[in-house]
Amino acid sequence: MPLVTGTRIGPYEIVSALGAGGMGEVYRARDTKLNRDVALKVLPEVFRFDPDRYSRFKREAQLLAALNHPHVCTVHEVGEDNGLASIVMESVEGRPVSDALASGLLSAIGAVGGDALIEEVFAARRRQLTDRVRNQLSQRVAPDAS
Repeated sequence: MPLVTGTRIGPYEIVSALGAGGMGEVYRARDTKLNRDVALKVLPEVFRFDPDRYSRFKREAQLLAALNHPHVCTVHEVGEDNGLASIVMESVEGRPVSDALASGLLSAIGAVGGDALIEEVFAARRRQLTDRVRNQLSQRVAPDAS
């Protein structure tokens, strides 16, 4: 069941829904400890007791945390609260990359930062941190991106 505005997960208070996909639901949330907006991704309740999904969710967080690129959001925390697994990430303003691609604003390679991002993903894989690559269409395009 989707989370509603005002729901608290640890120190994070849900502000609004941002999107959902196969691996999770993403919400804009307020970090009440540090007084900042974050993106909070939760593993859907239907997968709460699925060890494979939980493991994949955790690996996604590890991959993101291993990447160091201006077009990849920073992972602040991975946790669990009342059985709800979550990844807390930097909140990036802008529109979905898929919208920018559909409108012709960006090329597929330019949308994700080109060769530098691809190299960073390969470097993370070489470090054997994960065998999964995050879906680039779930990223966001900052308003000043060209």
